[in-house]
Amino acid sequence: MTDLLTALVSGPFETPEWCSFLGLLRTMTGAEFATLVLQPPGRALDEGLQLVSGDVAPAELSRMYRMYVAFGDVNSRNWPEDGKAYSLEDLLRFDRPYREEYYREVLDVTGITDAWQIRVCEPKGVAAFLSVAGKTGRVGESAPELLQSIAPALQSSVRGYVAAKAARLEALLTSEAVRRLQYGWVLLEQDGYVMASDPFGEAFLANSDVLGRNNSGRLTVSPIKLEREIMKYLGDLAGPQSRPRALTLRTDPWLDMLL
Repeated sequence: MTDLLTALVSGPFETPEWCSFLGLLRTMTGAEFATLVLQPPGRALDEGLQLVSGDVAPAELSRMYRMYVAFGDVNSRNWPEDGKAYSLEDLLRFDRPYREEYYREVLDVTGITDAWQIRVCEPKGVAAFLSVAGKTGRVGESAPELLQSIAPALQSSVRGYVAAKAARLEALLTSEAVRRLQYGWVLLEQDGYVMASDPFGEAFLANSDVLGRNNSGRLTVSPIKLEREIMKYLGDLAGPQSRPRALTLRTDPWLDMLL
């Protein structure tokens, strides 16, 4: 169980995501394949993240998704209780009659004879459907209890994954806006040594006729009078009465610095 939970927590950092967790889950439940579907609210089924471990003829399954349910919202299903394991018979009953034909063809193509599924939902509304299924008999008797026991950890893992994806998107949008403004940053130590920079700031240091960096990594500024002024401001910023300073480094083309 410890290995399973560790794989679940580490899942978002794998490629493909959660592959170790799904493989270990198959082994522990005696299932022939396991699936994890992350479904955003109000979106079509084929817009969610679908992860599969095991031989389930993915091309054929994709065809059936598009034919029957790709434009439906799986979250609209009347799901009785999050975190509870439901059998294949329960799933057929929940979707009858809307997607019964889809389920029947899936069973015919895959040869599934037994399955268990749980659903959890994170705060932003993304639902996670975790399933195990077998083709040659019943899935292990421990499957429903095991799925239910890891439901809280699954919810936490999915919540972190969704939050990270949202943060990454926000960072990409912000960086694009900053790039269009031709804005860059350089992190300076108190004595003027360059500690870090973004790509645009690095371009300023490498190509600007005003800002540069000497062999020891210290900021250089042209003319020298302006360099002395900036170094004095850096010293002031390290003091208790520090405040931001704005400087015009060049007027043609325009280049400003905010310290």
